[in-house]
Amino acid sequence: MKRLLPVGALRGAWVCAAVLALSVLASWRAAAGPAVGFAVTLRPITAPDRRVEGLEVEERIEMGDTPAMLSLVLPLALPGAPRNADAITGLVARDAAGEVAMQQTDVDGASFPRRRWTTQRLVRGQVVLRYRAGLQKLQAGGPPYGMKAAGQGVAGSTKSFLLLPEEIGSRASRLSWDVSRMAPGAVGVSTAGASTQVVPGPPSALDDEWLLAGPALAGQARPGPGFNAYVIGTPAFDAAKEMAWARGAYDALAEAYGYLGRPSYTLLIRALDIPSFETGTAKLGGGGALLTVGNVFSSGYSVEALHSLIVHEMGHQWTGQLTSGVEPWFAEGFNVFAEVTVPCRAAIMSWSACAAQINARLDDLYRSEGRRWSLQRIDAAGFDQEAVRRVPYARGMLYFAGVDAQLRQRSAGRRGLLDAVRPLFAARQAGGRFEQQDWEAFVARELGPQAVGTFRAVVIEGTQDAAMPEDLFGPRLQRVTGRWQSPQGEVDGYRWEAVR
Repeated sequence: MKRLLPVGALRGAWVCAAVLALSVLASWRAAAGPAVGFAVTLRPITAPDRRVEGLEVEERIEMGDTPAMLSLVLPLALPGAPRNADAITGLVARDAAGEVAMQQTDVDGASFPRRRWTTQRLVRGQVVLRYRAGLQKLQAGGPPYGMKAAGQGVAGSTKSFLLLPEEIGSRASRLSWDVSRMAPGAVGVSTAGASTQVVPGPPSALDDEWLLAGPALAGQARPGPGFNAYVIGTPAFDAAKEMAWARGAYDALAEAYGYLGRPSYTLLIRALDIPSFETGTAKLGGGGALLTVGNVFSSGYSVEALHSLIVHEMGHQWTGQLTSGVEPWFAEGFNVFAEVTVPCRAAIMSWSACAAQINARLDDLYRSEGRRWSLQRIDAAGFDQEAVRRVPYARGMLYFAGVDAQLRQRSAGRRGLLDAVRPLFAARQAGGRFEQQDWEAFVARELGPQAVGTFRAVVIEGTQDAAMPEDLFGPRLQRVTGRWQSPQGEVDGYRWEAVR
């Protein structure tokens, strides 16, 4: 993710997915009786001027014929969405026997504290829940989890408001938008696709979908295969022009990584009605992203910086993560390396723009007290220690650029890092393993056994600075010396400039 942290299916693709899901459900019904389901309908609540004030949420949960207790959970708070659970009001639950009282408690969770709602009697059959979800304040900064109004639209993440039932055994979930009360021309989309989506899996499959509804500016006339984009609000840029640029960035990433072809991807952008800190969050390998911008750019920001943000979040589709989960040294570090190299090598960004992004990451590194911290210590830092949590982005960028430079030197420029790791990515896509030990085996094979120790010292333990030779980023960028003020005092280092 860009700045603060460390997304789709289109018409033909989502129709096929829905048909496949329904046919699978039909076979389950035939083999094991009625399938348990989870269906969600979202209806934006609008003011007389058609601006969105909140969401009405309806959930239909199939509990089966055996009476059981039903519990639902929601994160108590999220980065950028403090106390979001307090925005849930008017909760009413009913089954065939009538209204069901719910008890509310707050509990610890693996990632975030959670609020749990539990029925006060056994329920059976279909349970219908209705409640309202308030919007988050239009404050700048933070990842775009909270649902926020943008123009006459709304966008955010299901994670911030969707009450998910626990342990109901649903084999498929359905997510639908009802935009009939919104301004004319409104659409309702998600990173799972447009309109109504059937998503295979339990309710948790809807835990982290990015959503957008409203009169949207789009980078295409209608949803189609490959890349799609939607913008709501009044951005500080020409939405059609920049989404056309984003389509070119999608093509450049697909070409550079090479192993996925042209996957379905949905880029969602909400332009808040305030000057905003530009930020974004993507599902790693998940087909889409949601970016937040303002109605004017924040200080020092530019269209070129927006381009870099788009490339970064979109790049997560191809970079993905380790098979065991998200590790910032790879999911963010490798992705930043691609962010600052692929667009300029593909000639869709200027080399001066790539240099600016490299230098921004170096600023993060040199000025942070966590420059020499281990990943374990960085991971233990809270989200409020942003200067520390950005370190793996920059440290990874430098390390992977170094590996890329060595591979290009050894092959006389014919083979770089993205070429070399393509088989590993393809194997992961096919269901194979890709973990730290697999990366270490790769660098030992490509660069020699000493490369494993270098990787651990630079990336994992932070005890050694990454090497920064003059040709680290290729012949179009030149290294210059610089000095930074850090919590430990002045630090000497390097910056990069485009070769004139």
